[in-house]
Amino acid sequence: MADPSAAKLELLFAHLSINNVQHVKPLVLDAIDEYQTIRSNLTYEERKKVNFIKSLLGHVERGEWEEARANLQNAQNAYQEYLENFARGIKKEPGGSDSYAFIHGKSSKITDKMAQPEPEMPTSTSEGKVDDEADVNRPSKIADSYTRLYECEWHIAMDSLKRLAVIEETAIECLLYILMEAYRLCLDEAKLQVLEFENAALNIITNGKFTYTERNQLSKTRNVKHMIQYRKEVADLGIKRIQDQFLVKTLPVIHRRYGIKSENALDAYSKECIAVTWRMAIQDPPIYIDSRVKDEVIHPNRYKVYRNSGEKIRYLVWPVLWLYKGGLVLARGVAQGEGQ
Repeated sequence: MADPSAAKLELLFAHLSINNVQHVKPLVLDAIDEYQTIRSNLTYEERKKVNFIKSLLGHVERGEWEEARANLQNAQNAYQEYLENFARGIKKEPGGSDSYAFIHGKSSKITDKMAQPEPEMPTSTSEGKVDDEADVNRPSKIADSYTRLYECEWHIAMDSLKRLAVIEETAIECLLYILMEAYRLCLDEAKLQVLEFENAALNIITNGKFTYTERNQLSKTRNVKHMIQYRKEVADLGIKRIQDQFLVKTLPVIHRRYGIKSENALDAYSKECIAVTWRMAIQDPPIYIDSRVKDEVIHPNRYKVYRNSGEKIRYLVWPVLWLYKGGLVLARGVAQGEGQ
């Protein structure tokens, strides 16, 4: 099945070249998806060549149209070089799951002729829908889940804390702390899993079977790209275990920290925090959030105002979602301003 985000960069470039700004903005998230797919298939040195695309998308996201147009030719050249490399079969073996045709949902004459047996299609579910694993890992899909978490479970949990007579600012701090602790747990789990994946693989290769090795023996080859991809495909299998671990070990500590009782709404919010941040943590690189915003200005492209506006943030309600640390904004955060 073709990726809905495929070729959105080409379309964005075309509209930008004729200054058709109103048609550029709706394409940004899908264009970021396509850029992230491109980036994930390149080596460190090759990623430098597509940084022009990253810079252009950053200017577009911030509404810096002159800067975006100034960067357009270089971004188009980098994109074209990437497409040509895939079409010539330079980057990946034809017909594989990393091939140009598979990633973009397009065919090239070369890959059509040389293709090995076609990649296994995603399995169909009831009502003819397709369970596409790649789709749930798209940054825009993760951003949608992250936004829904705030709009739904966060507000339900907030109402629950208010009924317990918890001061609003304290309740907001508590819910933010739960989110960040869930994210930290998922990041730690994701890193350890990859290390242990590699250890198990090396162990089987060298010993013919799996035997436990001390953790200081882990991660010798650092060739973990395929392990990371495999983990994405089966990531949902680990969510319940991580949720249970958080509810049993971490959440009671948070209850004591804020002097609140156990609540079903807080449990539900915590479980959804794990579900969303786990999907963020398993991306390469991880999708990024940060609660440290001291003296930061409330930039309208990064934050929505909670109740009070103002030039600077008084306190954070919900973090900005970044494609990766230092990357593009996937979803705006929410902040309380200094104004009355």
